[in-house]
Amino acid sequence: MYTTFFNFISDGIGNIHYINAEKRRKGFVEPDNHTYIADDWLANLSTTRINSYNYANDLTVELNVNNDSVCVELWLNDFILSNEFTAICLERVKSHGYNLRWIPAHLKTVKLCELAVNNYGNALISVPSDLTTPSMCWDAIKNDCTAFKHVPTELRTKKMCTLAVKQHGCLLCYVPEALKTLEICKLAIAQDHDALNFIPDNLKTKAMCELDDIVNNLE
Repeated sequence: MYTTFFNFISDGIGNIHYINAEKRRKGFVEPDNHTYIADDWLANLSTTRINSYNYANDLTVELNVNNDSVCVELWLNDFILSNEFTAICLERVKSHGYNLRWIPAHLKTVKLCELAVNNYGNALISVPSDLTTPSMCWDAIKNDCTAFKHVPTELRTKKMCTLAVKQHGCLLCYVPEALKTLEICKLAIAQDHDALNFIPDNLKTKAMCELDDIVNNLE
């Protein structure tokens, strides 16, 4: 669903066509957030006479005419530095935070990363370490508690760990050992008895082990 960042086409002799949302509107086709190319918008040009390119983290192509990939690569190198490409990146992240993974490093900003994690918590994995902030990590966890596993270790606080294990007990495995208190362990096993596997032996209580035995017997 999210593998395509944007599409464009070429005619096999180095002429590249990217049709943006404005041009699609003029073509009486409803634009979407994926900025897909509608091949038949190009007058007198059938899909068997064009090459279709898909750009994500790399470039894939469906060749129907001469291979003009060298020209395409040169065009793409210029295009990803354009304002139009910056606009595509913003729209794609607005469409789904997952798409942050396709954004080139030079276009990732704190604001864009915040937009992504608020939309999709696990986009935190695609945020560069120098742009990751405590507030961004909180937003990610609030959106999806499993994003806790992508929080840099040095930014994991007791309060953040508590919130995470309350929602998903087995996230205890991502809690730094120094922060695994009896209180947090109790919260984790109360949410999911399987969290017992991640509780240090010196913190395991008789009540915790008895609860695990009871649950296993019921299963």
